Amino acid sequence: GSGGALAAAASADVSLSDVVVDSCSADGNGGALAVAGGAVVSLSDVVVQNCSALGAAGGALAATGRAALFLSNVVVQNCRADRAAGVWLSGATLSMNSSSISNVVAATGIGGVLVSAGSVASARDS
Repeated sequence: GSGGALAAAASADVSLSDVVVDSCSADGNGGALAVAGGAVVSLSDVVVQNCSALGAAGGALAATGRAALFLSNVVVQNCRADRAAGVWLSGATLSMNSSSISNVVAATGIGGVLVSAGSVASARDS
């Protein structure tokens, strides 16, 4: 399934702060976190590392279908996926503030952030 550590859907509203998400994997999208269908996930002072979504997208984070993902002081590192080893968006919103994505490896396509049709992404001090 999707979301190796957390899967949020529908009208879920999830906040995580001061945590480390390490060594998670998913057979579907979002090696660490998968956010879909209008869910809102906020991460603050979080490290996501060593996660994978092999055979899928979003080695660390995946957001689809009107979902919103807000990152503040988040470090994504050492993640792997078929495509978008850092963050994958499809019809979703991403807001990054003072966050970084490094050492992510995609087997095909984009390594860091892949913004697909219908998505909105913004970054500040990242």
